[in-house]
Amino acid sequence: MKKSDPITRYENVFIRRAISQGIRLDGRTLHDYRPINLLIQRHDNYCMSEVSRSDSKVICVITSNVISPYVDRKNEGIINISIKSKDYSKESELKKILDKCIRSNEIIDLESLCIVSGEYVWSINIDVRVIDSTSCDSVDLVLMATFSSLRAFR
Repeated sequence: MKKSDPITRYENVFIRRAISQGIRLDGRTLHDYRPINLLIQRHDNYCMSEVSRSDSKVICVITSNVISPYVDRKNEGIINISIKSKDYSKESELKKILDKCIRSNEIIDLESLCIVSGEYVWSINIDVRVIDSTSCDSVDLVLMATFSSLRAFR
């Protein structure tokens, strides 16, 4: 079945029955979730978090350094995002989602990263490695790892 093919009538009936009975294929109820393991390590010059769930694992490292600002944004710091995955086709999509979440929710106030206007700003480097992941876990684990590292980094 192609991704664009609609589900069959039998699949539709099966899904509706499972929802009405409150079960999933793996035995969890509708409100159960898979356990998540979170490890955060905070050091003087970087912060690392590792998030894992079943057979999926993501590691995020946050570092910073002082640099000159962009000419057109003299009062704003810089965020650099790097994502590496075994599935290269997902890297750009994950980077776009993470960047949009950080910027649209104002997770990092770029103006607060300014040290001396026009001369020095902080550059925050977010390096994410997707070690093993199912496609449905990728976004969740990347966001959890990044936000937990950012929260601990300060």
